[in-house]
Amino acid sequence: MKRLAFVAALALVAVVLNTGCDEILELDKPGNLTYEATDSGNKLKLDWEAVTDAAGYRVKIDGDTEETSDTEYTVDTPAKTIEVTAYNGAVESDPVTVDCEAVVTASIEVYGKSDPSPEHPSAFGFTNDGTAVPYALSNSANWPMIDYVMDDLVNGMNFKSPNGYDPVYNNEDNSAVEAGGTDFDAEVLAPDQGWKTQHSCVEGAVYYFWIDPNANLWDLEDNFAKAKVVSVVDKKVTLKLAFQTIPGLGWLVTD
Repeated sequence: MKRLAFVAALALVAVVLNTGCDEILELDKPGNLTYEATDSGNKLKLDWEAVTDAAGYRVKIDGDTEETSDTEYTVDTPAKTIEVTAYNGAVESDPVTVDCEAVVTASIEVYGKSDPSPEHPSAFGFTNDGTAVPYALSNSANWPMIDYVMDDLVNGMNFKSPNGYDPVYNNEDNSAVEAGGTDFDAEVLAPDQGWKTQHSCVEGAVYYFWIDPNANLWDLEDNFAKAKVVSVVDKKVTLKLAFQTIPGLGWLVTD
């Protein structure tokens, strides 16, 4: 009996010794992940703290995985979701996640500035959580929240910056550029050029918006958005919009 117990004990020791570290190692997920837009909003730079016993890190960009031994990584492809994990062999930590998906407002209705009804909204703006809200110009309390005025006073319907008037509605120096396509979801990256503070608004087209509250070119105080012009009927414009809440980031992935 003693011999059998001794053999069993030796077998247990052998199992423990032959068990790879991968099966007993536990890794913390990367801590204190921070991120910041770079390259005029085209890229997102990630930084995180080193994880004890990690051999490296995996950055998962909408399911595509990149590996690095550094504690920083710059993503240059527009994405909805980025996950960062630590790994060592077959062991991988839980992920820490960055939500990059643009916030969609399915529909708003706004009216050209020449519309005779003072109650009709002839402007719109985005809240801090990314929701698009129409505003009536007749109420001066709305003016600080306005990002774009629907101006149809000259040359048809236009998106116009709120600082393009005398007196101004507010000091934001905002602009728009036509995306070139008509598929709202397919347009995912705001361009580097072509921006106008007054831009024609055409039914069926998709536009990018650059919101510059300090009127000082691109910085991390800015935000980007996009819009599909669903319809233009007389003075009424119906828009579908999306807003990127990460400051300065020009990614506008919605699907």
